[in-house]
Formats: sequence, C-alpha cells, structure tokens
Amino acid sequence: MITINWSKFQLKNKNTTEAFESLCYFLFCRKFQITEGIHTDFNQVGLETEPIQDCDGKWWGFQSKFFEKNMNYLNISQSISKAVKAYKNLDYIIVYVNLFVKTTCNAAKKIEDICRKENIELIWYLPQNFEVELNQPNNLDLAEFFFGDTNLLEAIADSKSVRMNTLLHSKEYLELQLKNNKDVLTITHFCNEILEKNSKLFLLTGNAGTGKSVCMRKISNIFSGLEEESADNQLRKIESVNALCVFINLNNTSFDNLEKIINNYKKNVLCKYFNK
Repeated sequence: MITINWSKFQLKNKNTTEAFESLCYFLFCRKFQITEGIHTDFNQVGLETEPIQDCDGKWWGFQSKFFEKNMNYLNISQSISKAVKAYKNLDYIIVYVNLFVKTTCNAAKKIEDICRKENIELIWYLPQNFEVELNQPNNLDLAEFFFGDTNLLEAIADSKSVRMNTLLHSKEYLELQLKNNKDVLTITHFCNEILEKNSKLFLLTGNAGTGKSVCMRKISNIFSGLEEESADNQLRKIESVNALCVFINLNNTSFDNLEKIINNYKKNVLCKYFNK
C-alpha cells in the first residue's frame, strides 16, 4: 500500500497549492470519466471549475483546499457561500482537503448548513479518501506523479502519462478495432490471443494518426493489471501474465538507445523493488 505523505507532496511540488488543485482536478475528472476538460473562468467563483452534469442529470462542483498546518474553516465557508450563490443548479459539492476535518464541530456543520439551505449535499474528501483512491490501480500514476513513492505497481503506472491514463478510463474512450489476416479483433481480444500463442513477437502497423500509440498503451494497461479494481487483483493479473509489462515511448530513444533505457529502468526501478 502506498502511503500518501503530504510532507513529501510539499517537497516534490514547488507550487503546492497549484499541484493540489491539479491532483483534485484529475480525481474529479476520473470520477466522472471526463477527458475533454472542464470549462474554467479566469476568476472562477466559489468552485475550481464550472459544474458538470452526471448521467443522472445531477450537477456537481468541487473545491480544493490545501492547508499547511491548520484547518481554515472560514476559508472553506467563504468559497462555499460564493458557490451556492453563483450556481443555483448545484446538487453536490465535493470539498477536497489535505487535512483531517472535524465534521462534527460547529465550524464544519455551519459549512454543511450553507449547502443544506440550498438543497445541496456537501461531500468531504479527506486524507483517508486520498489514501484509498490513490491506491487504486488506475490512479497509481497520480500517486507516483505527485508523491514520488516507488514500488512495483507505481513503477508500472509511471510508464504511462497521467493524461493518457485518464483518457483510457473515460467514457469518451472507444476501444480500437485491430485487423489481422483473418479477423477483426478488439484490443482486449488481441491481448488474449497474445497470451495463447507460442510466438510472443507481434507487429502493429497503421498510418499516422490511426491510434497505434493509444493501442499500445491500452495493451500495456491490460497486461499490467491497470484495468483491475484493486491492487490485489492487479498483482494477480501480473502473475497470470507471468511478466512485467513496460511501456516505452520510442520518442525517448532520440535521447538514448532502447537498450540503455530498458537497462536503466530495470536498474533504477525494478531492482529497487525486488531488493527490498
């Protein structure tokens, strides 16, 4: 399990508040499977972005608050007050906070009352929520990117981009169709075929812009267990594949040769894990 250490977060991210807002933005987008981004005004009132509508027609907004030492309930209250006045269609507001909140204290209850009077449900997203959410396979790339812990599962996730991972788990993603000599297969079926065949050398070809890179990243996701619902299931998937899948963008070979990139990855990431 990855420990979400906020002191490490501050050390790794120079602009801590901006980094925290980005982390919350990605988590919010992934919750609703959004990849095209959410409209944001330069001087956004009360919320981090414009509200979005879910599949049930409910409207959601979110606010992120990073505090270094102590909770500032007044700061949250002021933002929420602005939000409920500016957006009359809101049903839910998620408040992402890096510190523990005493939800039973008067200050927290007053914030909830501001929402309740407008028939809005306030949802606290606290350190324990970050701990659970960032330990899910499809969010390990966020944990690595923002917190910098390195273990086997994070090392696998680190071979993909944060934005690409968001796309692959979004409602906008449509699985590509692959054509071989006989059949047309989905990427998922193609992965099963790879495991069943004795030969492990496959070549994917296509014109520029046809989705080869997305296809390879999806294959990497499947074989790395990043499609699984829990870390335990992810490890079982890796064991069933009997290999560690590493995605290397060949654009990186313009700075070094492929053999060195692989050897450095094995030396600096995988060996550290297995030597623990």
